Amino acid sequence: MHKHWTLCGGTGAPACEVGGLPGRDQYQLKTAADGVAIAGSAQCDTALTAGSCQALGPNAAGSEYLSITAPSSSSSDSSSSFQTVVTYIAIP
Repeated sequence: MHKHWTLCGGTGAPACEVGGLPGRDQYQLKTAADGVAIAGSAQCDTALTAGSCQALGPNAAGSEYLSITAPSSSSSDSSSSFQTVVTYIAIP
């Protein structure tokens, strides 16, 4: 049996176990542009809001690239692929 990976680092998430990096069965998700750790709680995404934490306006569009750091030690999960979901909510 395997344990699912747990998101670590960032606001509202548990700390990463190995010197700020993911430990066994942990992973970290960051915005590629500015390296901000994404966690399980709401936070401002300055890449899509021009630094204001407010939506850019009606019909605005933007691109966001994310990076994932896998466990720094052997994982108990031997799956061949992994996925996560990021939900964006625009605040007018």
